[in-house]
Amino acid sequence: ALHVALVRPVQSAGTATVVVLTAGLLLAVNGFDSWVWGGGRRRLPGPFSTARVHVGGAAFSKRELGVILVALATAGILRALLRRTRLGLGLRAAALDPLEARFAGISTAAMNATAWGLATTVGAVAGMLAATTFGLEPNMLRTALLYGFAAALLGGLAGGLALGVGLELLAVYVHSGAELRPLAALAVVVALVIARRA
Repeated sequence: ALHVALVRPVQSAGTATVVVLTAGLLLAVNGFDSWVWGGGRRRLPGPFSTARVHVGGAAFSKRELGVILVALATAGILRALLRRTRLGLGLRAAALDPLEARFAGISTAAMNATAWGLATTVGAVAGMLAATTFGLEPNMLRTALLYGFAAALLGGLAGGLALGVGLELLAVYVHSGAELRPLAALAVVVALVIARRA
C-alpha cells in the first residue's frame, strides 16, 4: 500500500528521491511506534531456547542456531523464487532493464510492488529474529539497516563480508572503535554515493 500510494508516484523522479522518501517513511513509522507503544526495550520470547549445544569444539545456544537456520532458509527460499520461477524472471528483468521488460509484456509496476512486498517480508523475518535476541524496540534495526545499505553499495555479499571484517578490526584496534562502527559505515555510504555521482 505504501509503495502504491507514495513510492510509485515519485519513481520517475529518480533513485535519490525514492531513497529519501523511504528514509522519511522509516523515521515516520519509528516515530509512530514510539508514540503508541513507547521507545523502551521489551523482551520478546523466541521460539528457540537458550540451552547450549556443542558442535565440534564450539558451544552455541539453540537460539543462535535457530536464527542461523531460519535466516538461511529464508535466503534459500528467496533465491529459489528469483532463480526458478516466472515471477523471479519477471522481477530480475524489471530490475535489470525496465524498458525491455515492458516490451516483453512484463508489468514493471506489478514487479516493483512485488519486490517491495518481498523486501517487507524478509525485513519482518529479520526483525523477529533480531527481537528475540536483542529485545524489541522501534529503532533496533537502524544500525543493521545502515550496515546493510553500506554492504549493498560495496557489492552485496563480498562487500558485506569486507565491511564486517573492517568494522570488527576497527573495534579491536582503535580506541572507542566499537562506538565508531556506525559512523564508519555511514562514511562508507557517503563516500560511495559521492564516487558514483562523480
